[in-house]
Amino acid sequence: MNYYNYHIGDFNNATRHLTRVERSLYRDLIDVYYDTEQPLNGCDFDRLAKKVLANSDEEKKALKDVLDEFFTLCDDHYHNERCDKEIAKWKGRGWFPATEESARPGIDEWKATRLRIFERDAFTCRYCGAVGGKLECDHIEPVSLGGSNDDENLATACKPCNRKKSNKPLYVFLGERM
Repeated sequence: MNYYNYHIGDFNNATRHLTRVERSLYRDLIDVYYDTEQPLNGCDFDRLAKKVLANSDEEKKALKDVLDEFFTLCDDHYHNERCDKEIAKWKGRGWFPATEESARPGIDEWKATRLRIFERDAFTCRYCGAVGGKLECDHIEPVSLGGSNDDENLATACKPCNRKKSNKPLYVFLGERM
C-alpha cells in the first residue's frame, strides 16, 4: 500500500502512555506492515529491529514492549488486528471502487495490466508522446461511459494528459487539444 489512513486521535489515544521511542517504533512497525501488506516476520527479532532502526539494547527492549502490547504473535508472525482489517478492506475494493455494471479488476490484476500496457506502448504517452516519467493507465472510453477493462480500451498516458482527459470520451479530449 502506498497510502493508509492515519487517524491522529486513535494513535494518540492508544499511545499516550508510551515513551517517544516506543511511539516512534510503533509507527515504524505500522509503516512496515502496510508497506509489505502482511504481518511482521517474528522469526528473526534482530532483523525486525534493524528494519525499524532499533539498534541499542534500550530500543530493542522498547520494540519488544510495543510488539507485546499492540501485536499478536501467531505462526511466527506479528499480527495487528487493525492493520489486517484495513489491508483486507483495501485489497477487497480493487483498484477503483467497483460498480455492479462494471466491476474493476483487483489490485494485483490491475498492477499486472498496467505494466503490460506500459510495455506495449513503450512507456510512451499515447496522447502527447512523452516518454517515461509519471505514467498512468487510461481508459480510452471511460468506464463511466461504458468502456471496458480490455487491453484495447487501455492506453499509456502521462499524468498531465490523464488528468486533462479525465472521464471524457477520446474525441472530446482530442478536440480540446486542437
